[in-house]
Amino acid sequence: MLWIFFLFGCLKQPLPCSPTLYAPPETFQVAWISPVEKSVWSNETIEVVPMKDLRLWVHENKASSSDVLAYLGMRSAKAKDIEAVNYKITVFDVHRDTLCRPIKGAEPGKVQSNVAICLEKDQRAKSWTHRHGYTGCGYAINSKTQKRSLDIYRIRWMDASTMGFCVFPLARFLDGA
Repeated sequence: MLWIFFLFGCLKQPLPCSPTLYAPPETFQVAWISPVEKSVWSNETIEVVPMKDLRLWVHENKASSSDVLAYLGMRSAKAKDIEAVNYKITVFDVHRDTLCRPIKGAEPGKVQSNVAICLEKDQRAKSWTHRHGYTGCGYAINSKTQKRSLDIYRIRWMDASTMGFCVFPLARFLDGA
């Protein structure tokens, strides 16, 4: 009987990290997707993804709000449909040097694919909703398909908002991606 629990534990082990991470340009756009009521303090860290890659994926897959949230690992595979009106997307223009990669166990500050590794406190899942897709490898896992998704970055709100930002409903983004 004990060997069944051991076997189940082995099956749940995370896959090794993929060695390839996107090397972003000096300045580019990132997106933060969050519940409408979610707000952050200026010194708080948020989790963002490359806007260009997200837009391309949404367009190619004609994605719904549930698809997007699963793709980013923000919902469980068992979750029911999620209304797009409950989420917003915030788009920022950012400098690469203000970002960090959440890579668990990596040396903080070390540069990997043009972006520094986050401090140890920022190397864990950002929030309860992000736990489904958290890998600790600098990218998310699609919680529906269990396949690799987009690279993820962390950035402080005050650094992200320096060059301006735009907030709009996720439904509007999905209609116009």
